[in-house]
Amino acid sequence: MNHLNRVSILGHAGRDAKKSTCMNGTAVVRFTVATNKRHKDQKGIWQETTTWHNVVAFGPMAERAAAVKTGSLLFIEGELNYREQERQVEAAGVGQVAVRWPITEIVASSVAVLNRGASPSCRKPHDGAAA
Repeated sequence: MNHLNRVSILGHAGRDAKKSTCMNGTAVVRFTVATNKRHKDQKGIWQETTTWHNVVAFGPMAERAAAVKTGSLLFIEGELNYREQERQVEAAGVGQVAVRWPITEIVASSVAVLNRGASPSCRKPHDGAAA
């Protein structure tokens, strides 16, 4: 049985893309995307909940996604990735201690900028012949 790890979100960029380079020379871009959900609370009043998503892109996709700007309307496709990062935090009476910090992120396979007048879509090039 095959398994599927795929996510698609439509939302606004929370900050400009931040580009860096891995130790092996691969380009990496990170940014956040906000998605909103409207729902009625127990009293029947409409509420809006915002969820923030961490997005990361590597290699050629990172080069194209580096143009993402705060507020851009984006359609992101990719897969969920869970990892931990060790951080140093101040503990009362102890000083600095290492803490394992969980991180959930979307590893983007495509990033489409949907704003009018924005840069073109950041889609992964198609490997096959035109359909």
